[in-house]
Amino acid sequence: AAPVGGTSFIVAALDGSQQLSRSGALANGGRCTTTGSGSFSGKVVLCERGDISFADKVNNAAGGGASAVIIYNNSPGGFSGTLDWALRLVLLLGAPAALGLLLLAEPIVATLFHHNAFTERDVAMTSAALVAYAFAFVGFSLVKVLIPGFYSRQDTTEPLRLGAIAFGAGMVVSVVVTTALVKAGYARPHVGIAGATAAASWLHAGLLYRRLRLDGVYRPLPGWGIYLLRIGAASLLMSAVALAAAAWFGDWLDAAALQRGFGLLGIIVAAAVTYLLALMLLGLQPLRLLSGLRHRD
Repeated sequence: AAPVGGTSFIVAALDGSQQLSRSGALANGGRCTTTGSGSFSGKVVLCERGDISFADKVNNAAGGGASAVIIYNNSPGGFSGTLDWALRLVLLLGAPAALGLLLLAEPIVATLFHHNAFTERDVAMTSAALVAYAFAFVGFSLVKVLIPGFYSRQDTTEPLRLGAIAFGAGMVVSVVVTTALVKAGYARPHVGIAGATAAASWLHAGLLYRRLRLDGVYRPLPGWGIYLLRIGAASLLMSAVALAAAAWFGDWLDAAALQRGFGLLGIIVAAAVTYLLALMLLGLQPLRLLSGLRHRD
């Protein structure tokens, strides 16, 4: 931590930065989108997050002669607030995407691959695996969001250890479940592999989340309960529209390739519009949440 005017601020060195000692008068660089026209020379420049990457901010300040750069957060909550925003965004976009893969597995596979030597059986087998793997979409997305909570503290060991645990558990589940499905005579035992992969992704995300909570790095902001209810309700309505449209389309395997393509596109557009409208009717403004991208590196 760094004391400034009697207040202690959490600080961390950027990856790749040199560990040196620098001093100089402070200069307000705003968001450091320019080189400062000489006003940074020999000074420690304060750069607010947002608009451009951290690397560009540093390069701009250095180009103006800065002796050092300090990048500060532009929203309450520090890293925990940023992480909370990212987790909400993952669920906002990931939940409908995962449901789309789950509910439209056969239309997607038939549209993309049911040509020439790719038979109806191939469509059925691939679709079954996609249904099981759909559950992994959000799990892997959460992992991608949570891991920086460790890297930001220069901790590369713990996420590797937790990832190894999840990988090992996934391998065991894959072998056990797939073997059981084969012995039971199930026609599509390969779904056990996809299902185990999905389970491992959620286990990995859960372990990362638990560690960040125990370390005090992440503290959920208020409003998660109503947020999840809104996303759940909007997702259910979107699912109903997608299923109804897919049923109305008819047999995807008998349709021409061009017809399948336009049919799938129409269903995706209708489902997406339904989801967005439902969210807004429920009081959630997705564009406002997405606008957070403008304020974060």
